[in-house]
Amino acid sequence: MLARVPRAGQFLPAMTQNPLSAFFIIAALAIGLAMPGLLFYRRRPVL
Repeated sequence: MLARVPRAGQFLPAMTQNPLSAFFIIAALAIGLAMPGLLFYRRRPVL
């Protein structure tokens, strides 16, 4: 038996929403991991 193919009306929003949410999660992780090195572990701390 063939699997049902999702309708285009359901597939297109999921195809655009998932990469956007993944991009924002990865960007937040990258910024969050870079901030301590940029703020605290310098020769002269900003804070």
